[in-house]
Amino acid sequence: MAVKIRLARHGRTGRPSFRIVVLNHHKRRDGAYLECIGRYDPLVKDFQKSVALDLDRLRYWQSVGAQASATVKSFARRLGFRLPAKTKAPKPARKAAARPATKSGAGSAARRKKGPGPG
Repeated sequence: MAVKIRLARHGRTGRPSFRIVVLNHHKRRDGAYLECIGRYDPLVKDFQKSVALDLDRLRYWQSVGAQASATVKSFARRLGFRLPAKTKAPKPARKAAARPATKSGAGSAARRKKGPGPG
């Protein structure tokens, strides 16, 4: 199951508040969630007071494969949470280097003339 960590909107018209939730990626933005790990009030000016995030639960969910949204990543970074660095898989060696060298042009010309063409 692919799991996401993102914001779910709550509150009334003109007075938004958000929960930071963990949910299956097939669920709607405000649908049923697995766990609520924080809250965000965008109308509070002080960032430290506007965001409450359980960093231990965030660390746990990321360790089991949950992907955080860009906004949640930004909140975590601003609260001092070090996100795991992305590691790129090494690229496989190119096949051209492994092939034996052919006579110049002979291999490519033979490949081009496979049969009668439209020209």
